[in-house]
Amino acid sequence: MVKFNKTDRVIFSVSILIIIIYSYYLYDDSFLFHSETSSYNVIGTLSYSNKDVRRKPVESFLWAPVKVKEVLHEQDSIFTGEHSKAEIKLSDGSSIQLSENSLITLSRKSGDLELNLKYGEIQTEIKNTAKLQIKTEKENFVIQNYKKETSKMKIKRSKSEEPKFGLLDGSLSISSLEKKEKKILDKIEPIKAEPINVVKPISKIKLLSPDKTKITLLNKDQGFFLNWSSENIKEENLIISSDDKFESITTSKEKVQNKALINNINSGKYFWKVQGLDFNDKLVSSPIQNFELSIFTNPTITSPKNKSQLDYQTDENISKWATNIPLSWESDFIDYEYQISSSEDFAKVLISNSTNQKNVNFKAGNGKYYLRVRGKHSNAFGAWSPTVSFEVVARSIVEPPPQSPVLLTKNIKIKTKNTREPASILPAKISWTKVKGGNKFILEISQNKEFSKKSNFELKSDSYFYLPQRQGKQFFRVKAVSKNKVESAYSETGELDVEIQKPTLFKVLPITYKSTNPNESIPNIEFPISWTSVPFAKKYSVEYADNPSFIKSKSIESTTNALNIKVSRPGPYYFRVIASLPEDNQSSFVSNSEKTEYVFKQKIPAPVLSEPRNKMTVFLQQELEPFIWINWEAQEKSDQYHFQLSTDKNFKTFILDRKIADNKFLIKEKLPLGKIYWRVRSLNKDEDLNSDWSVKREFILLHSKNNESFQ
Repeated sequence: MVKFNKTDRVIFSVSILIIIIYSYYLYDDSFLFHSETSSYNVIGTLSYSNKDVRRKPVESFLWAPVKVKEVLHEQDSIFTGEHSKAEIKLSDGSSIQLSENSLITLSRKSGDLELNLKYGEIQTEIKNTAKLQIKTEKENFVIQNYKKETSKMKIKRSKSEEPKFGLLDGSLSISSLEKKEKKILDKIEPIKAEPINVVKPISKIKLLSPDKTKITLLNKDQGFFLNWSSENIKEENLIISSDDKFESITTSKEKVQNKALINNINSGKYFWKVQGLDFNDKLVSSPIQNFELSIFTNPTITSPKNKSQLDYQTDENISKWATNIPLSWESDFIDYEYQISSSEDFAKVLISNSTNQKNVNFKAGNGKYYLRVRGKHSNAFGAWSPTVSFEVVARSIVEPPPQSPVLLTKNIKIKTKNTREPASILPAKISWTKVKGGNKFILEISQNKEFSKKSNFELKSDSYFYLPQRQGKQFFRVKAVSKNKVESAYSETGELDVEIQKPTLFKVLPITYKSTNPNESIPNIEFPISWTSVPFAKKYSVEYADNPSFIKSKSIESTTNALNIKVSRPGPYYFRVIASLPEDNQSSFVSNSEKTEYVFKQKIPAPVLSEPRNKMTVFLQQELEPFIWINWEAQEKSDQYHFQLSTDKNFKTFILDRKIADNKFLIKEKLPLGKIYWRVRSLNKDEDLNSDWSVKREFILLHSKNNESFQ
């Protein structure tokens, strides 16, 4: 006999388990192929099912019960057992009714419905001009509606015989594809809707939740379930009303099945029922039941009041003193839990007690406390009440508090001045009356009347010079403190208003740059900018642009009230200053704008001479005026030209010395024979821009009489 070791036994056991699992999958493949899914097209749905009705998809080996409204696909097989029947609603709106002990397979061929009737009896509809193909093992039939109205027929077949056809309504023809025969069907009696041996299905609704029950909830959102059962019912609707006639509907739940969650309704007595439709779409209603709903109200703390201060006087040691503080609340719970903490988030709970009372006492010393309460019912807790804070303040009765000081300065206004000096502001003097028993004073200054954010100054005198650190309104008050640290009530509230003037930008002088070099590039220049200081200003931004609207402006930041701004392009410039105050003020001040200009003046280049060409000889036929044209290139910035003509190459004497507007000149005067020299320069309204003289040129003037002697 072969003996297995431990490893062999494990392998053998796993193998047996795998064989069992795969054997089960061969029997029941519903885990692999879900009945609702198929790779084949949808052909219709099961609209009615009574007793034993089963379906087998072509991909599956298992017959499974089919439910009403379940989707059917092509190649699905439908079976009805003893005393069972079913109805199929096809996608085109027609229907097929199956009697007991019937088996069909559904498919489509060339767009028409094809039925493979194995055995049994069916009744079906055929739409106008539609076809129905009936397939058997031996023969295939085509049934066609040749009239406009919908026709009905029945088909019956036993397992050993060919099918028998009968017309119930309309006009149908039947032809055999194998025998090539065609005939008109005769009309017979239709299949009865309820066969004699089939029991009519009973449709009913039974309420399972107890009648006249009392329901208690901690709050509206908690909710509760109402339960019922139904047979052969579709589209179940739950209806809840405050009256038994259901004239006023409180809430309803549509298309639910067997149970529904009810919440968000108020306390009170309610009536409820469930309605649905049977197979014939007739309304079926359950009996009417009622229930009484009670919803607890969340506790509301009535004492002490929220944010209250409970003042006490005692002759005991304050550090050891304690007293009973009454706590009370309102609610309809029977049991409660209350907690007292020294922190608002209840991270440190001082007391956590349960009680069935609405009034309790808490022994407290000096300090601030937080209280919350919640109800308890059937070992379940409701929500916590809103937290109430209160402060217990105990003072010694040995010494009465000092009198409240009276402010002597109640409304102080400070307005800054525009100056070139560094930003500064004078301190404000706050003064008040001296009080009997006051050993010192505490001055409080805040940005709001509630003094939620304040600065404290402990003083011995009855006045204080306060230097403001921000613009706008501030509020102040003062209280007296005795030697035993007993404080008086506050004085009335005074106001300190600091008004900040916007910066004033001083005049920015224009800059003119004159260049004696015609070829020099435009240089960068710097405008000195300065403005009045603004107290509390954290920084300044100087904006400049070439337009008064400051479109596409540039900006330079500065922490002082003066700087130089470099520009590279001549033209007009506009400047303004923006003073930014600290962030908590969230404000800025814009100065006036100033216009200035960068003017660049450059010496005009010397003219370039054109005609006549240098050392050109001009030959005259007779001694008359020569009429010689003199030309040079025009200069863009020239207002006029200075033209000189001379027989002296150094131009110590002149034949002609003219200022002309054009860049050419016609010599009409009679000229001496021989060498003639000429030059030109450009003139501008601004003499500093006049050009140098051009290079000198010469031409030779000859006449036929002296040609030989000149040579």
